Amino acid sequence: MSIKECYDKMGADFDEVMQRLGSESFIKRFAVKFLDDSSYQMILDGIEAKDAELAFRGAHTLKGVCSNLGFTKLFEESSKLTEILRGRELVGYEEALAEYDQTINQDKVTGGFARLFCDYIGLELGLYPIFLVVIIWMKDRISNATELIYGRKISSVKLVVSRYLASITMILIPILLLSLESLVPLISFGAEKGIRVDYFAYIKYILWWLLPEAMVVCAIGFFFTLLTDSPIAIVLQFLWWMVDKGATGLFGDTKLMTLMIRHNTLRGYEIIQNDLQIICMNRLLMAGIGILFVILSIWVLNFKRKGKLNAANIYNRGLGYIKGKLFSGIKK
Repeated sequence: MSIKECYDKMGADFDEVMQRLGSESFIKRFAVKFLDDSSYQMILDGIEAKDAELAFRGAHTLKGVCSNLGFTKLFEESSKLTEILRGRELVGYEEALAEYDQTINQDKVTGGFARLFCDYIGLELGLYPIFLVVIIWMKDRISNATELIYGRKISSVKLVVSRYLASITMILIPILLLSLESLVPLISFGAEKGIRVDYFAYIKYILWWLLPEAMVVCAIGFFFTLLTDSPIAIVLQFLWWMVDKGATGLFGDTKLMTLMIRHNTLRGYEIIQNDLQIICMNRLLMAGIGILFVILSIWVLNFKRKGKLNAANIYNRGLGYIKGKLFSGIKK
């Protein structure tokens, strides 16, 4: 590789340096000597010893060397560092180092992005799946296929569970595919920088964080649609979604009955760790409620197939009772 190709690779302006220094061999000699420059080590020693003056001298020297050699990108970064250290203070260094360590070693880069992804998707997942499951059951009634389905030999358990699992699958597959949009660039970044990333972070957070939410929303839709033969589940889920959204902050406000876990930041690994017990209890409870409503849906469907439960009859009786009370009140 020639010295010009090296400069191009670094994103530096070789022609500008050539105009100033006048000789390619001269530039190459000083560029090679840069590898032995002690400025960067001065910065590290100053930070480790908490000696802001030493760190500033190292940054300032590095800035000058990079300027002379035309190392544009490194010059820009060393200039920023020089201005940060100009006041001879290492304010925020320990916090920044701890945050870096957390991002690289604990979160393995992808963890923070996976949580933020689940935060945004969780908001949508708390409402939109209800439309899918209501349509699944209402289309049978609209197309007059209810009697045909009820008369088939397939058991109520198989019918409800198969549709439930199909609904969950239809919801999760697009989410998993969408996660690749940010996961693939992060994997590429890790490979480029030599940083180890967690390839399965998105899958783990989706299954742990979002799956229980999808389970309970779909199950509620199944139960109330089967029970009432109406889209009332949409109204009920919308009310829960609005209340939950208003009661939950952007992060760290998980309660036992929280539907949507919020964590609207790339940072805050410690918040998740501190709230891990309540989050796990919450997700287990949501999954449990989902399973309970699936069981109730099977029970409702089984009674309807036997003719022991009819929403239309219940409506008519209810309306008849209300009318009777109204007319009796008028007569009095």
